[in-house]
Amino acid sequence: MMIKTKWDFSIFKRKNFKTQRKIILRKIENFYNQWSKRDLKKPKNLFKFLKDCERFIYKTPTIFAEEYTYYFLKTLLDTKNKKYKIKLNEIEKLKEKAYKKIFSLLGFLKNCKEKNKILNSPQIKNYKNFLETFLVEPLQPFKNGKFATLRSKIDEEIKKTNWKIYEDKNLQDRILKKYSGLMEKALNEILKVYLEKERKEGLSFTYYDKFLAKGFDPKIIKIIKEVFLENKENLKKELKKYELSKEEKDVLFSLKIPLKKGIYLAIEIFNKIDKSLGKFVLESFQKGLVDVYPRKNKYLLPRVVSGSPLLPTFILLNYKNTLKDFLSLIHEFSHAFHNEFLKKYNSPFNSNQSSIVKETVAAIFILFALEVLKEKHNNLIEKYMHSDFIKTTLNDLVIFSIQEEIYKIYKTRGEINIKEINKIYKKNILIFFGKTKAREISNYRWILNFYRGLAFWHFPYFIGGILSRIFIKEYYKNKKEFKKKLFKFLRAGANKTFEEILKKIGYDVYKKDFWGRCLT
Repeated sequence: MMIKTKWDFSIFKRKNFKTQRKIILRKIENFYNQWSKRDLKKPKNLFKFLKDCERFIYKTPTIFAEEYTYYFLKTLLDTKNKKYKIKLNEIEKLKEKAYKKIFSLLGFLKNCKEKNKILNSPQIKNYKNFLETFLVEPLQPFKNGKFATLRSKIDEEIKKTNWKIYEDKNLQDRILKKYSGLMEKALNEILKVYLEKERKEGLSFTYYDKFLAKGFDPKIIKIIKEVFLENKENLKKELKKYELSKEEKDVLFSLKIPLKKGIYLAIEIFNKIDKSLGKFVLESFQKGLVDVYPRKNKYLLPRVVSGSPLLPTFILLNYKNTLKDFLSLIHEFSHAFHNEFLKKYNSPFNSNQSSIVKETVAAIFILFALEVLKEKHNNLIEKYMHSDFIKTTLNDLVIFSIQEEIYKIYKTRGEINIKEINKIYKKNILIFFGKTKAREISNYRWILNFYRGLAFWHFPYFIGGILSRIFIKEYYKNKKEFKKKLFKFLRAGANKTFEEILKKIGYDVYKKDFWGRCLT
């Protein structure tokens, strides 16, 4: 098996980005001039514009997608390289300006009296969700200046400790206390922005994702919280029963999975669902679409990069031959599969999904991989699966509860301080985990969950973790039905909301017993 362990940039080598820029800028001007003369309030014209716009944006050479992807990949491999950063900033500004110009032609929808009539027109049925989402301007707290500073500082600290910060209470307290003042300022700044946004637009504070802002019903979270609160005592007992000791964790996570073994194992796991998935894994390594090993100045976290429907999906790993790294490989390939399915089965404007759907897909594949590993290794994998599910789910509920309480205090008083948040955190740990855990937990641990903005990404991981268990039950009950439902989930684009996708595969998210199934 011939594999490449570094990204192959030959796909970009023949490109003259300077010439390409001139061509694209001229085409943007022509496109804008052509469509600015048409009445887009007429659904027939609006439909034609959207179709034409898709072809224009995603057709070769695309709107700076190749140049942007090239420099973005380069900055991930060398985060300290100023030359790549300058180029990336340059192309980001060009992209932003181009999209602003093109989509300014849809600006009339924001204040149009006939907006609802236009959006409900049969001609643009398949673009309704895209247009509604386009009209929502989501908050992106992780782009706030102080959060950005905090993020880079804590990322560096995590790197220095070689991830030990997540396990060592004293280390956590020492490092996180140092940044607690900056966290306090960052939180108060972003909460002010949220409050203003809520008063003006009535958007929910809980979700930053624009797909969720328009397409997720907060009633569902209320139902889920009720289910888990009703079962919290049983969950605490289960957690105690399955909690791994330090020695067991060491044995489990010292399990060595070298890259070649990891690739073969991943192929075997994915082939159990469908041969096309295993083939995708192998071809990604053969084509040089995976950058495998960690090195100096390489981006810290694994991720998937897809700049355009016409470009392949690139995968970044930091593989060190451990079980955790192998599960990370499975996680990132899950996103890569999902990305390919979305591109194949949806028009470009709908070839996206909310983070909640993406993380649900990843959680399903991870749990499936663990189920297969369980057959190959001893009962530690099974013990880890039970323990990790209960622990992460309860932890996410703690984070949601803190977030809600923080916002409640801020709305009443217009500020909140670190001591208050520490107190709220300890109180919620006590409620969901009990006294012993509350004594063990670092005072500042919650900063690790909040330092990238607020605790928003916990929400998709939380829902994904629960749903993955329901999907895996399908696998043991009926393998064909499991694959059918999973593939429907993978194919669903942005023209369907989360609730609609689940409803289509027969899941009623408004029933308590549906969410309760993951606990049985």
